[in-house]
Parts: sequence; C-alpha cells; structure tokens
Amino acid sequence: MADFSVFHLALSSHLQNFGLNFTNYEPKTITREGDQVITTWLPPLHASDKLGKIMVSARNKQLYGVIFFDPKGIVIRKQFFEDYQVISGLSFPGKIVEINIFSGSETYQVTTFKNIVIDESENDDKYYYPVGSFR
Repeated sequence: MADFSVFHLALSSHLQNFGLNFTNYEPKTITREGDQVITTWLPPLHASDKLGKIMVSARNKQLYGVIFFDPKGIVIRKQFFEDYQVISGLSFPGKIVEINIFSGSETYQVTTFKNIVIDESENDDKYYYPVGSFR
C-alpha cells in the first residue's frame, strides 16, 4: 500500500499523482480542462464493488485536487492543495482543504503549513539511537 502522507509524497516526488501509480489503481482517462490536467484512476476490477474511482487534477505540474468516489459514483471526499512553496527544491502545498461528504452534509478541514524545513540536521543527535550489532 502506498504511503499517502503529504510529506512522504512530496519528498518522494509523487505528490503530483497522489502516489496512485504505486497502488492497484489504473489510469483510465487523461484530459485537459483549461490549465488543469485531470486523470481518472479506476480501482482493480476485483475491488470495484468496494472502491470507487479517484480523479486527480494537476496545475503547472503540481497536484491541485483529488476527488474520491464511492463504488456507485457518488463523491465522498475532495481535497485541494493550494499556496505551493518551493522548499529546498521541492514543491510543497502551504494549504490543504479537505471536504468530507456524508449523507448530503459536508465537513471541512483546512490544514496549513508554515516554516517547513527539509533535511535539517541540527538536531540529529536527538534522533540517533544505536541499536547494537546484528549477527
């Protein structure tokens, strides 16, 4: 299973397609709408009764939105990635808006990121624990 943490996806350069190319989902269609490239990903046939399609949109080669569907084609969640920053050569969203949809009502969660530091080695001694030798 792919790791869908935004940090992992950004650091491994897989944020643009939400890491779906490392899952059993397959790209079905790729279209251009204005400044967006939209890819529709389908679940494996054996799981299509439990999993729905996922649509991923990118702008300027950066992930913009992800829409999750249930197996019946109903939208159950949307995520939008905004306010990109370039940090140590990596593009990272400064804001993620997630909309969960259940029984016709929507709940919103907004996550913002500030002061992101990549490969900061100042505190390495706090995370280094010798594990002994392996025999």
